[in-house]
Amino acid sequence: MFISGAGYKAIATTLTSEGILCPSAYDRARNPHRSGHEWSFSAVRAIIANPRYTGRQVWGRQPRHEVLLDPESPQDGYATIQRWAARSAWVESAELAHDPLVDEPTWQLAESIVSAGVRSAASGGGRPHQGSRRSESSRYALAGLVACDACGRSTQGNTVRNLAFYRCRPDSSYAVPLAHSGTYSVRDDGMLPKVDAWLTEVLSPANLEATARDIVDADGAGSRDDPAIARARKDLLDAKRRVARHLDGLEAGIPAEVISGRIAATRLEIEAAERLIATTPTSPAMLDFDDVLAVLAELRDLPELLATIDTNERNTLYRTLGLKVSYRRRGESEAVQLSGTFSAERGPQACRRGDLNPHALSGTSPSS
Repeated sequence: MFISGAGYKAIATTLTSEGILCPSAYDRARNPHRSGHEWSFSAVRAIIANPRYTGRQVWGRQPRHEVLLDPESPQDGYATIQRWAARSAWVESAELAHDPLVDEPTWQLAESIVSAGVRSAASGGGRPHQGSRRSESSRYALAGLVACDACGRSTQGNTVRNLAFYRCRPDSSYAVPLAHSGTYSVRDDGMLPKVDAWLTEVLSPANLEATARDIVDADGAGSRDDPAIARARKDLLDAKRRVARHLDGLEAGIPAEVISGRIAATRLEIEAAERLIATTPTSPAMLDFDDVLAVLAELRDLPELLATIDTNERNTLYRTLGLKVSYRRRGESEAVQLSGTFSAERGPQACRRGDLNPHALSGTSPSS
């Protein structure tokens, strides 16, 4: 369809209308962070541009890079990020690693069309942006923390007349739009008092032990495996099974020259998975109640702290506490739900009971 002239939107619409599951809906275990909604245009483009559909294994498409967190403060350490490598830097297997879904000439033609479109967009005559961005994180205390209850996506920061807002609008990148009642915005200064009041409540001396217990319970209930390691273990098991099937094929009379390349490629996958598993640090130990309580006790001056810190420091504090805000609007009413965790490094884990449950603070009130 693509090389015949159909665009990403037309392909996404066709796949959706035919009832074909999009990748995130087909494999929910590996895509819990995606909505699993209908086909998106970006998913279609990613599949068209993926060389693995030619049957070859490809390495180095997004190599990891170590970059300083702050070039002016090297002692703060490094962060690992992934960047797209140039096409010429990719490494492809000499032999087929699996059965191809598309022949190489067809894929190369499609890839050239995709690349031409990217180059055209990159050199389309638009002038570079000048001045400060409207969505600088320093303007928004809840940047990256407010999710829309209707569609599940993060809201976008927006400034109007020097007032900070969090905005959500229907996503036009899907063949079938997400269920959403138009675009809405909620003011930052309407959300912060609710957030600060909740944090002050759950971290007050009267609630400190209950909060610590909820944090420890949630930590024990959550998965301690890194998702990447879980995938590596799954891939390792799958690769070993494929090697066994290839060996069965040899015994059944399939020519060695047909099977040997596939076995070699699969063994490379096994080595890569084993290397990743072997070099990954062990999972962190479970949280201890007394340790959690001691750390929470250090936040006894939280009300005074919230009154003095700037927007960037406030956002850092919220992220450290694992704060998550869910905003829902229905007609002329709105509601805010909040959840928090002890450690943002372990990711949000909503507590099962007590004040750290997603906790409705505002009920319904006139929208601001």
